[in-house]
Amino acid sequence: MWPSASAQSLTRQAYSTFIPGTVAQDLVVSPKGSWVYIVGTTTSPGYPVTANAFDRTCGTDGDCNAFQGRFGIERRADVVLTVLDAAGQIQYSTFLGGAGTDDNPRLAIAPNGTLWIAGQTSSPTFENHPAAGCGGLFIARFAFTLDRIEQLQCISGPTLTDIALDSEGDLWLLAIASGPLQTRNALQPNHAGQLDMFLARIVPGEAAPRMATHIGGSGLDIPHALAVTPGGSIAVVGATNSQNFPVVRPLHPSLSTSVVNGDAVVLVLDRSGTFLQFSTYLGGSSDDAANGVAVDGAGNVYATGQTRSPDMLVTEGAAAGRCGSASGCFDGFVTKQDDVEIFQLGRSFACRRGCGDGLWWCRGEHGLPRHTDEPDQGEDQKSAGEPF
Repeated sequence: MWPSASAQSLTRQAYSTFIPGTVAQDLVVSPKGSWVYIVGTTTSPGYPVTANAFDRTCGTDGDCNAFQGRFGIERRADVVLTVLDAAGQIQYSTFLGGAGTDDNPRLAIAPNGTLWIAGQTSSPTFENHPAAGCGGLFIARFAFTLDRIEQLQCISGPTLTDIALDSEGDLWLLAIASGPLQTRNALQPNHAGQLDMFLARIVPGEAAPRMATHIGGSGLDIPHALAVTPGGSIAVVGATNSQNFPVVRPLHPSLSTSVVNGDAVVLVLDRSGTFLQFSTYLGGSSDDAANGVAVDGAGNVYATGQTRSPDMLVTEGAAAGRCGSASGCFDGFVTKQDDVEIFQLGRSFACRRGCGDGLWWCRGEHGLPRHTDEPDQGEDQKSAGEPF
């Protein structure tokens, strides 16, 4: 039985509001926790923008670049950004895009208030910037005041699934690669199968990704989510039907089902993104996928998703030890990996705690071990207020 709550324990609804003319897709809360940033898409020229908007027109013609479609007039989508204050009132709202379709946006905000927006674009130019509009991903880093874009670039080809910021302010992009992509400092430089995972690291002020890599085997490898650990390592979850997906210290070393179905996968890369510290299949005899991931302050990795496998392994004393019912299995699952110690020294070392002496063993740039009493956790960034 689920725990119950009395009426007195329920919190009040501080505000609830419509955002006219948009399909909202992602949101983040400001570092001080009072303002909310929301991104979505619209095909409405009348989407309400504010006087301080970065772009006040939908598309390049103000009419979302309307065209005659098969069933009448159709309009191409723009990304839209809306900012609500602590009372739920709109303080900022703007279009973002070009003459093509701009959609699938994701948001991330740094402790200093720097806002990143990433998404898909088919626009020849994105906000009149020649570096974008490449038929793939756009990545935009806004000034704190949202009155200008300080960094705008693109990666041609992949389909975005998630983004996250690390403690150094670098942006990590997770995407699906349907063919060979340009890689750099790659863990896996070549496209290996039908669909690969694709991971890239975007550093503020750098024109190209610091690191970009394929990850996968010979089949379908679909990434769904990523998270950054306190030590700066990157946890990724998804699904695969590849029999040769790369594994490291796996809980399950091989595909648990046929290639018709697939297993969930959980993997962890070091801060540089070039060293695979942990990777495993998760699943049973039917179809399984991991859709979400989170990390705690100790670097433990949590994954959640769905399974159709009645024989998917669960731990002793599990809250629910059986999948579904006699009529079939289709349940969610959650798993915690507490044996993945992931810390680094600077940008050059990948470390884990030794089993016997309690010290940290670190692999240097050239694979040489280094012994230290404590890993470097890096410096915290200063938190900013609100932009307006």
